[in-house]
Amino acid sequence: MLHEITHRTQRAVSVHGDLEQQFVVRRVAESPETKQAVRRLDEIHPGRDFESYEIAVEDEFIDAYIGKIYDAKTVEAGRLSEVTPVAIQELSGLPGFSGKAIEADLDMIDWIVGMLAGL
Repeated sequence: MLHEITHRTQRAVSVHGDLEQQFVVRRVAESPETKQAVRRLDEIHPGRDFESYEIAVEDEFIDAYIGKIYDAKTVEAGRLSEVTPVAIQELSGLPGFSGKAIEADLDMIDWIVGMLAGL
């Protein structure tokens, strides 16, 4: 539920999508080349019931779903709207989060805390 509520917040704040896009584009540019390609989510995470059309950039995110791309085939051109909802899940530790330690992606945690603080 927290994930879906966060999607409503994204729609209510027009600059939010731009800030998510900048975060992901920066992250991908800094990640290893093998993690920069756009791939099908069902290949990145076999067995997680993703549809064949769902794509993402894997990066070194705590969960590749963060890099899910909508409406395009590249990170730069696509709409990225799973960044904040998944980051909030990770921060909260609610069911459905990756199960990894929060320290696994301190860059993302810094980003989401900054977003929450309005920075």
